[in-house]
This record gives sequence, C-alpha cells and structure tokens, in this order.
Amino acid sequence: MSLSAKCLIVLFALLLEFAWVAWPRVSAHGYAGDPYRLSERMTALSDYSEHQTPENKAALDREMRLLGKHEHTTLKVSLMIVAVVFADVAGIYWLWRYAPKKTAA
Repeated sequence: MSLSAKCLIVLFALLLEFAWVAWPRVSAHGYAGDPYRLSERMTALSDYSEHQTPENKAALDREMRLLGKHEHTTLKVSLMIVAVVFADVAGIYWLWRYAPKKTAA
C-alpha cells in the first residue's frame, strides 16, 4: 500500500470521527453545550433555601440525583472517546508499521 493511500485512509477515518464528536447534538433541552438543568436546579435550591419543607428537599434531592446521573453518563462518553483515540493510534501504528508493503520484483 502506498504512502498516499495510507494517508488518505487515516485522514478519512479521523475526519469521520471528528465530525461525529464535533457535530452539534440537539435535544429537547437545546444544544448539548447548555448546562444540564441549571435553571431547574437553581429553582429547587432557592425554594429549599427559602422554605425548608420536605417537598422542597425532595425536589432538590431529585435534581441532584439527575445531575449525578448526567455526570456519570458524561464520564462514560469521555472514556469512550479516549478509547477511540487509543484505537486510532494503534490502528495508525499498525497501518504504518505492519501493513503489507509492495516488494520490488
């Protein structure tokens, strides 16, 4: 395999992965870059600060549980991206080092 073909394969794979990671994700709450349920969490916190009732405490606890689940999911996605980067490095290394090379006859 020629050097230019190897470069094209690597560039194509990296561009596809970059597009997948960088593409804006749209959800019911807006873009993924928006703070996760910040207004709901701040409302629950201010309600509990003003009136320490069991209902307000339960609402605040629920928001904190939802935030914890969100952070756990974010950690899993981050670890998945790191694993993909390591797989890319291993694949590129294999392609350059061990891919079949043409031998002159």
